[in-house]
Amino acid sequence: MWIGTNGGGLNLFNEAENKFTHFTTEENSLIRLSGNSIYSICESKFPEDHNKTILWIGTNNGLNKIVIENSVDKFLGSATVKTFSTLNGLPDNSIKTIVERQ
Repeated sequence: MWIGTNGGGLNLFNEAENKFTHFTTEENSLIRLSGNSIYSICESKFPEDHNKTILWIGTNNGLNKIVIENSVDKFLGSATVKTFSTLNGLPDNSIKTIVERQ
């Protein structure tokens, strides 16, 4: 279960281990986000590769595309993050809603 917070970043609840993993703007974060206030979360229903999970995270400081390599032997596998902002053509860095279309 993914949980966004207002200032505390993104959290993932691991039911098997009964613990949360936190993702923030901090350099040592496993997944480094562009902002710590999470306004929207969208998991893609149409990933190009079914061995990957794609999350779109709307923050107070841009849009984050997180691609997670699904792995049986690792909790999160490996993840990459790409950030989009007004520098990439967005009209605003505050992303409050995400709608996926195919």
